[in-house]
Amino acid sequence: MSILKPILRTGMVSLLLLPTMLLAQSYPSKPITLVVPFAPGGGTDSIARDVARSLSEKLGQPVIVDNKGGGGGSIGANTVAKAQADGYTLLFATSTFITNVAAQASMPYNVEKDFAPISMIGRGHCWLWRARIWVPRALHSSGPLVRLVRRDWTIVQLAMAALTTWPASCSATKLNSI
Repeated sequence: MSILKPILRTGMVSLLLLPTMLLAQSYPSKPITLVVPFAPGGGTDSIARDVARSLSEKLGQPVIVDNKGGGGGSIGANTVAKAQADGYTLLFATSTFITNVAAQASMPYNVEKDFAPISMIGRGHCWLWRARIWVPRALHSSGPLVRLVRRDWTIVQLAMAALTTWPASCSATKLNSI
């Protein structure tokens, strides 16, 4: 009986650890879905397809691009938020991911609770342009339209700061210094 006790204990411990060992498979063990929250054929889609191709080559698994456009990207983001949190459904997010949250009264997902950042793959800038021929005073660098845009641009600056520094904490002091 004394020989059986250690064997039974070892067997019981092995059975208890089996689910953990099964979950510890190498990632990825199946195809990955990369959700692009915009229609196919645009700039975001073409960049996402390049990223998917590179990921597929490096990881040895297919990376399938799934375009879920609409709602300024919130439909695709919601799809990923509701997916199983196993790393096989990824969101190709742009700045609208954060600006939607800042601009909308309510969203069907919580950015902080439903998502975990993996990597920033690039940065882009948005510009306000005018026709070269027509130059009304309101569009000069010191004109009232430019001053208005600069004054009311705070929400976009906050959103871009959150996107480029997330998940690091952003204090109000940091954001106000932008």
